[in-house]
Amino acid sequence: MQIRAMKGCALLALIYSLTGILLTLLSLHPQIINLWLPAGFALATLIKYGLRLLPGVFLGNLLFNLWLNQHFDSLALSSITGSILIATGASVQASVAYWGLKRFVAEPLNITRAEHAWKFSIFGAFLPCLINASIGTLSLHITQSIFNLHDAVINWALWWTADSFGTILGAPLAMAVIQKPSHYQRLTVKLGLTIASVLLFNQLYFHQLYKQLETSFDQQIQVLQAQLQGIFERNLADLAQLERYVSQHGDISSAEFSAEAEPLLRRNPSMRAYSWDPLIPKSQQHQFETQLSHELGRPVKVSPPLFASR
Repeated sequence: MQIRAMKGCALLALIYSLTGILLTLLSLHPQIINLWLPAGFALATLIKYGLRLLPGVFLGNLLFNLWLNQHFDSLALSSITGSILIATGASVQASVAYWGLKRFVAEPLNITRAEHAWKFSIFGAFLPCLINASIGTLSLHITQSIFNLHDAVINWALWWTADSFGTILGAPLAMAVIQKPSHYQRLTVKLGLTIASVLLFNQLYFHQLYKQLETSFDQQIQVLQAQLQGIFERNLADLAQLERYVSQHGDISSAEFSAEAEPLLRRNPSMRAYSWDPLIPKSQQHQFETQLSHELGRPVKVSPPLFASR
């Protein structure tokens, strides 16, 4: 009996993780999946075979998240810890959904009846899916510290809706397949077409969104490029003006250079990124330090690396 349970857990983990990977590959972004079908498959399996297969939910979710972290080249201890927390949340969520459906007698395959439909939706999906959305978002915030409050709320909402609707559509489909597909042929076809339509719409929507973002990004890059080009050209013109001044007047003091540069700095603040740094031969160290100390009104000592080697 234990061997059969272990085989069942392994099979569930394999189906869970592979389904998650497939959905990820079909999405334009690995972390944006609006229909998490593995949650529904896990619930259907527990309804059919009991909580003895619950470890398969944990293992499947853990394998998927480890694969996802590896996809982003992030298998640090914090990422592994986060994956374990998320897998724990998925297991608790599935067990609570299982208990809710058993407690309130909501049969996923009888969703054509209004009473079963709303009971299944509430006690099998919407309420239990609050669990992993909360645990998952919190674990990512704790282990990776990548979310502010606004991002956390959005991530939580996306997580909750993906799990909820993945359960509502995935659990009946999996139950129909597990039971007798021939008896639920119409339901299987309807659910299959619904899921395919949702995934197709998801692809089209995000593809269009991606194109819009890409166009907007290109436009912003062009504007930024034009602005930077203008800054570079203005800087080059101002530097050329200073170069002409130095060439025409020969040996000038720091005060004279500052007086010439001051109007340019007021007109073009980016010129402050440049500085006037004369290269002083080591033989003139004492003379330069004395002159600069006199101009600045305080002692000046130049470090040796700034001297010319001649």
